[in-house]
Amino acid sequence: MNRLLNKLKSLLNSDNGVVLIGNLVASALGLGIFMLLARNLSKSDFGAWALFISSAGLLDLMRTGLVRQGMVRTIATSQNDNQSTLASAGFLAASISIMSSIGVWILNLSMDWSNSGLEIFMKFYPLLNLVTLPWNFDTWYMHALGKYRRMNALRLFVNVLFIALVGAGSILEFTLEEFVWAYLAANGLISIYSVNSLRTIHWIAVSKTQIKGLVDYGKHSLATLTGANLLKSADNLIIGALMGTEAVAIFAIPMKALDLMEIPLRGFVMTAFRRLSQLHNSGQTEAFKKLLFSNISKLTILCIPVALGMLIVPDWIIRILGGDTYEESYTLLRVLSIPLLLLPVDKFFGASLDSIGQPRINAIKVWIMVIANIAGDLLAIWLFDSLLLVAVVTIINIVAGVWFTLVCHPYLKSNLATLDSNQKSIIHSQSANTPTHS
Repeated sequence: MNRLLNKLKSLLNSDNGVVLIGNLVASALGLGIFMLLARNLSKSDFGAWALFISSAGLLDLMRTGLVRQGMVRTIATSQNDNQSTLASAGFLAASISIMSSIGVWILNLSMDWSNSGLEIFMKFYPLLNLVTLPWNFDTWYMHALGKYRRMNALRLFVNVLFIALVGAGSILEFTLEEFVWAYLAANGLISIYSVNSLRTIHWIAVSKTQIKGLVDYGKHSLATLTGANLLKSADNLIIGALMGTEAVAIFAIPMKALDLMEIPLRGFVMTAFRRLSQLHNSGQTEAFKKLLFSNISKLTILCIPVALGMLIVPDWIIRILGGDTYEESYTLLRVLSIPLLLLPVDKFFGASLDSIGQPRINAIKVWIMVIANIAGDLLAIWLFDSLLLVAVVTIINIVAGVWFTLVCHPYLKSNLATLDSNQKSIIHSQSANTPTHS
């Protein structure tokens, strides 16, 4: 018993434990927000909210992809003063935010979006993009330094504020737009707090060389993250365009189960990415592989009971998530239990490619998945008008990504080549020892 308690204490004090606890709390808060909104908004408005969040996440990746991964990798592996990297990363992130906000604002003024399901997104994204920048940059900085407690705290504060506002909105019967204003307020308040701590960075140390280095690395990371987000948001965008916002809501409820499991998974990937980068840079290939596969196996085991629950009692899970009006989502949840089990290997394979300086291969892998997903979604809806087949397509695109990584990953490919060589040697040896018959 003492040994078990010591192991538990050790886990909770480790980086993985800190991130896991933070992400579990974030999952609980996110689930509470999701459940309240699903019950307080009509199916159509809830579908519009899902489109707002997924579309905002997709555009946010322009700054996340170009800045975060390169910044974290540079600072985590550098022994030098990182003020120039921080100032350059901040300048680049702010420039991207301002340009993308202006671009969406101009599009909103130049076209009528009222019948597209994207009206809320076009109206509010420019402001959301700007108010989330300071606290997001603060979390990237903490990630690079390995200060996971503060990184988690910032994210949790946003969710705590928002769920409090959503609870108040439920009592006061907020409209969809009023819930969006509450979301902006929660993000803005935490950003005000982060601005004070970011003042310690030497912002005059901006360097063209550093910016170029971040962009050169980030262009591949951007392609990867944009593709990864498209894997989720493309479903909503295509369903919304071809089947309407109510269909988006029906699909979004079971997808929330996957999203909830991705939250702790992303936490493990975050801490592993930093350590994998260090192991690769120091040439510890075997330790790299051990850490990679250890994380994959542990998290796959963690996903098994959740997948079984999705298969056996999907009605309970859907009712908990969205209430009693989403019976159409039961079968979708059962199908999505399969991609849930594949998520750990997919996410860690991708992070391992980035950590060894191969973001280009990871980007290709993700875009293979995106192409399979979009093509499959269009066929499923155009030819069969079926949300169930859209869920099946999710399985296909993850399998395609895992297969590509096994073939192209420098470390895994060498293992496969060695295995293939050993098999050939065994076959050759057996052939040589087999007597011939006349």
